[in-house]
Amino acid sequence: MSKPHEAIEQLGRVDEPMIGVCVHWFYAPHTTDGVVGRDTPLLLASNFSGQWPGLVGLLNTAASLESVGRTYSRIWTDAADWSADAHFMDLLAQWCETGRITYPENEIHYHASVSSAAARLAQQATKAIRDRRILVLMLGDTSMGMINSDFADGLFS
Repeated sequence: MSKPHEAIEQLGRVDEPMIGVCVHWFYAPHTTDGVVGRDTPLLLASNFSGQWPGLVGLLNTAASLESVGRTYSRIWTDAADWSADAHFMDLLAQWCETGRITYPENEIHYHASVSSAAARLAQQATKAIRDRRILVLMLGDTSMGMINSDFADGLFS
């Protein structure tokens, strides 16, 4: 698939659990539109290799799916033979049994303490962005293959 309409035509009619095997670079818009609006289990599986950058495509697609509210799970391995990676196979079994893979979130921190000076600087930058309506690091809505590469709608309005 190399165009969004191909994903819609080919993936959009699938009403069963689906596994996307990501073993090379691809652009998320070429696949994401085909699975939006579904709630069937979706697994993104990838190798983790410097030679075949499937993990980059997986992560771009995962971020794009996240931005449109499509649930999914992800899994990857650096093993040449994926079935030889016991952890990978355990996670795959979890997905086959439940339709989801869960990872611990105890190390995720949504709020970080910042100094007063850093908070003032952030407020000044936000005000400048709102006042000038500038584009910040926005190269296009599909920059680097993601559909979520710009700021969330309404963030600075």
